[in-house]
Amino acid sequence: MTRLDVVAVTLNAVIGAGIFGLPAKVFALVGDYSLLAFLACAAFAALIVLCFAEVGSRFSGTGGPYLYLREALGPVAGFGAGWLTWLARVSAFAANSNLLAGYVAVFAPAVASGAGRLIFLCTVTLLLIAVNYAGVQGAVRLNRFFTAGKLIPLSLWLVSNSTWREARDTAIAVAVGFAILAVTRASGSRKHTFLE
Repeated sequence: MTRLDVVAVTLNAVIGAGIFGLPAKVFALVGDYSLLAFLACAAFAALIVLCFAEVGSRFSGTGGPYLYLREALGPVAGFGAGWLTWLARVSAFAANSNLLAGYVAVFAPAVASGAGRLIFLCTVTLLLIAVNYAGVQGAVRLNRFFTAGKLIPLSLWLVSNSTWREARDTAIAVAVGFAILAVTRASGSRKHTFLE
């Protein structure tokens, strides 16, 4: 993997698929304050990132929350953290798959529910398993595709909104997101994942 591939993995982790579905729901709930809600969440997320960066800098091993809690509170707490981390990853995959099925259902209504949705979700899952089983290079190419699939629409949206009054607010939100990313990467807090 090249440095660009590592950046793509990081961007894919930071910019989740929810970025395409969440803003409309947040705006429906809080209206014009939705940007402030995102900024508040970014501030709290930055605090969590900084905590992980600090703790991660004190360990040379891998394991993330499992390692930190095991060392601080013992094996039972570490075991619990490991399972909770795994559960968070599995539920995030399920949520992203569900969101993908919702997006595809706009173009292919058979995927909206029932057997069509089940077949689609199983196909996507088996495809990802096959790519991972085939090796790193296939996974890297697929990750590049997903990263481009996120960054291109977001960039087009930013450019198309640059003529509106909200462009300044949008730029602030993007800057906060990339600041969090920069702090995470600069501090070397990748140690909190199981990817090492």
